[in-house]
Amino acid sequence: MAYQAQATDGTEPISDTVWELVANQALYNVVSGCGVTADGTDMTVDGAAGSITHNGSTVAVAGGTDSWTLVADASNPRFSWLAYSSAGAAQVVSGDPSADPIVPEIGDRVANQLVYIPANETLASNCTFIDKRIPGPAVPAIKLVASSDTPVTTTATSVADIVEKTGLSIPVTSKVIVEIGFSKDATAANSVLLGLTVNATAVKTQFAVTSATQRAEDGILRFEFGPRTTATPAGALITVFSRVSSNGNAALATDITQALVAAMPVATITGLTIRGSNSGSNTNLTVNWYRVWELPV
Repeated sequence: MAYQAQATDGTEPISDTVWELVANQALYNVVSGCGVTADGTDMTVDGAAGSITHNGSTVAVAGGTDSWTLVADASNPRFSWLAYSSAGAAQVVSGDPSADPIVPEIGDRVANQLVYIPANETLASNCTFIDKRIPGPAVPAIKLVASSDTPVTTTATSVADIVEKTGLSIPVTSKVIVEIGFSKDATAANSVLLGLTVNATAVKTQFAVTSATQRAEDGILRFEFGPRTTATPAGALITVFSRVSSNGNAALATDITQALVAAMPVATITGLTIRGSNSGSNTNLTVNWYRVWELPV
């Protein structure tokens, strides 16, 4: 992949402002779009629509014709910034004209282009444009937001909260994966059941995740949902992998795939509760571990 931000040989000076752009790229950057087109009949510059990050917040840029107007000095060249305000508005920051001009401070703005404007220039297309659309840092493909390896066991025969995790902050724009490692013992011929509650909404009531035979079994329950743009997320899946762990018995013939039975809340996820029970008495259901993953989209 080619570098997006490049220096121009013999034209661009090394300035403190340019270093500051790089050092602050996590807070001030161009997310997408925002290309420019210099006019060949006057000193205006068109700007394409896009998205920027200003002081850590994502801001939409509308773009448009004649977004910026460059100003040349009659006697000396200058450097000017094409930039964006905190609201995504196009702004010009003009440097002082000089026989040896320096790059001006950009202030609390997001950079797009650094422009070298010759003295007495009348056409924007004759100016030198140096692309300063610095991209933001790479976003992790997947992020672990909650986990536990502490086993929790229940003998409840009606649905009960087993593990509750609060203090989460997963935005609606992310995909979420919840994985649960579970097991049952061989004390009785009962199945065990598991379900999930999100923000106090039971998005999946408990259902059997093992056989009802008198044997020890373990497995992994996996929930996938989001991004949540509507109350019913497209492609939300629950897949159960259940495996026999004693007596040399074979695994269940097929995995179990189910859909969520309730609408996901279209809001930041702040809490998850793993719920479950046994189909009969004298059986232990244990949640051995869980993981909650966030996938920014």
